[in-house]
Amino acid sequence: MSRTMCSAAETAALDAAALKGTDTAYPLFSLHALQMRPHAAAEWQDCPARLFLQERDGAWIVALCGTTSRLFHTSSYDGYAFKLGERGFVDRFQLLAFFRTQRQQIYKALNQTGAVALRLSGDVEAITPALTTALSLDQMQQAVDGFIEVHSWAGEHEAQGLAATSLVQNEDGKYQERPINALATCLWYQVYPLGVYSGPAGAADVIVGDVLLVRNSCLRDSE
Repeated sequence: MSRTMCSAAETAALDAAALKGTDTAYPLFSLHALQMRPHAAAEWQDCPARLFLQERDGAWIVALCGTTSRLFHTSSYDGYAFKLGERGFVDRFQLLAFFRTQRQQIYKALNQTGAVALRLSGDVEAITPALTTALSLDQMQQAVDGFIEVHSWAGEHEAQGLAATSLVQNEDGKYQERPINALATCLWYQVYPLGVYSGPAGAADVIVGDVLLVRNSCLRDSE
C-alpha cells in the first residue's frame, strides 16, 4: 500500500515500527536469491525481493518499505526454513550462522591472495592473480560473467575494513536482472546504509550477480 494512502494512525504505526538509523550498524543480508517454506510439506517459494536477514538480537527478518526505503521487523517468517542453491537451512538462525562464517572467509581469502570471489551461491573463493601480482581482464570478466565495472571504496569507508579495495561487478548485471548477491550487498550496506544512500529513483541499491572483492594492488591501470 502506498504511503500516501495510509491514514494518520497507520502512518504513526509505521513510523513507530520502523528501525532507527543506528540499526544500520547491524549486518544486513538480502534474501532475494533464496527460497523459503513454512514447513517440510510445503513447496519451496522464492523469497520476497525486499526481505532481509539482520544480525541483531539473534536473527531478525526485516522488510524494506518500497515507498520510504525504511526497514521494519517482521515475525511473519520466523518459523520458515530457507534454501540457497542446494544448501538447506532449518531456520533463520542456521542461515545467519552460515552468512557469518562466509563473511569471515571473505577477509581470510582477501588476505591470502588479494582477491576473492563472492558467489550467488554464498560460496567464497580466493582468486590467485593470473599476472603474478595483478588480475587479468579476462580473469575478472570470467569471474563476473561479462564486462566489468569497478567500484573503489575510499575515504570514510576505510573504517569498514575495506581500505584499498575495490568491488568488481558485471556492469550489465542489473539490466539483466541478475539475483541479488547477499554477501556483496551486505558489504555494500556496511558502507552505504539503507535510509542514507539509495539507488536510481530513490530505490534501495543492491549488488547483483557474482562479484570480486579485490585489493587495489591487484588491479592493473587501464592502458
